[in-house]
Amino acid sequence: TTANAQENTQQATTIVSENKNISDEALLKKAESFMRIDQAISMELASEIIRISESNNNPSINAQAHTLLGNAAEESKNFKQASHHFLQASNA
Repeated sequence: TTANAQENTQQATTIVSENKNISDEALLKKAESFMRIDQAISMELASEIIRISESNNNPSINAQAHTLLGNAAEESKNFKQASHHFLQASNA
């Protein structure tokens, strides 16, 4: 639902802001760990990491975040979205 999506976005934004001093790699690890706890928050974090990695010109982290989103989409049987993220990862 929209309310859940907004809550997940807010939680992901809070996690990012609380961890401003950690590396992009460490933030990606947090997103990966959330995949086992709350996939929606993990996906929001990965999306935020993509934005950060683009502004920091960090293609390796960008590719890993897209791969995480691709794996999540594939797990949800959203193959179109999964292929989009895997393609983005390969182009990073």
